[in-house]
Amino acid sequence: MLFGLLAAACGGGSDSGDTAGSQTAAQPDTNATVRVAANEDQWTEGGTGAKSYHFMYVYNVQVYEPLVYLGSDYTLKPGLAERWELQGDGKTWRFFLRQNVKFHDGSPFSADDVVWTWDVRQHEGKTLTTVLNTLAPGSVKKIDQFTVDFTPVTTNLRLPEQIVHPEGAIVKNGTHNDTAPYAGTGPWKYVSYTPKQTASFERNEAYWGEKPKVRKMDIRFYPDPQTRLEALKSGQADLAIDLPADATKSLSND
Repeated sequence: MLFGLLAAACGGGSDSGDTAGSQTAAQPDTNATVRVAANEDQWTEGGTGAKSYHFMYVYNVQVYEPLVYLGSDYTLKPGLAERWELQGDGKTWRFFLRQNVKFHDGSPFSADDVVWTWDVRQHEGKTLTTVLNTLAPGSVKKIDQFTVDFTPVTTNLRLPEQIVHPEGAIVKNGTHNDTAPYAGTGPWKYVSYTPKQTASFERNEAYWGEKPKVRKMDIRFYPDPQTRLEALKSGQADLAIDLPADATKSLSND
């Protein structure tokens, strides 16, 4: 996850995978801007409609949050839901929501936002088909302000792990596709977007969890992986996404 790499990028760390960071050692600067060389821009502004796998994570995971995360050890971790339980009927999953969370516009997060988000997902029907195929209108119900039930039409014991996808991230109640940008709850707030060129974000100072170690994140799109590599090597970028394996090897040798 890019969020987890930001501190490393500003503190002199490096990643051994296909997201590479500059090798210069430095103390973290909480007012700094981290520059990211991303792959081709396939994001559609105003929602969680990113089509590119990598940029979906660059954008969605930073700005929006699901109820449940998949941790680096491939186990489920609390997100906007602190815990979840299978109810006595063997079908209903009850999610107990995190309190004192705010959207980027300052409005409070509650069960209404979860119900709205999943109503929208069912209406769109474009993604998350595995879980949506087990849900019907009214399957997601508000129990109280911070409790939501998911009751599939058929037993779905894997539902919690199926909603970890970025497309299952929660948006503000009442948000429509023509509202850009959607209000999220994540560690980064949307600032600006120029199609095919750049996207900029700033730290969410009111974030409920661990805040980013830097103040701003600027993403520049480079469809060609060699150009992304050159941006990293020349110092125009602090991180690069989706580099070929041989490119990351050459960085380690520099």
